[in-house]
Amino acid sequence: MFYTNLLLGIINLLPILPLDGGNILNCILEKRVGFYISGKISLFVSKIVLIIISLIYCFAIFYLKNFWIFCGIIYLWILFFKEEKNFALYLKILDKYKNTKY
Repeated sequence: MFYTNLLLGIINLLPILPLDGGNILNCILEKRVGFYISGKISLFVSKIVLIIISLIYCFAIFYLKNFWIFCGIIYLWILFFKEEKNFALYLKILDKYKNTKY
């Protein structure tokens, strides 16, 4: 039970945007470079980390023969794509309100 919680805590702190580690990275970058650039950097870092983790998990799936590892990585990719879509939508709304004259 202890090792399971420890593993979940470590995975949660990875810099993948919908997870806590990604939100921490995004907040730190937002203070330094602004919202738009921090979002782009966070999404890029998240994608790189997910690709690396996916490659590692591919080997782990063959070695451990555990289907749930595959489900976990698919779930992380779905969360990432939702976050990417939300960021693009937010930028579109921001751009619309910038161009609106009152």
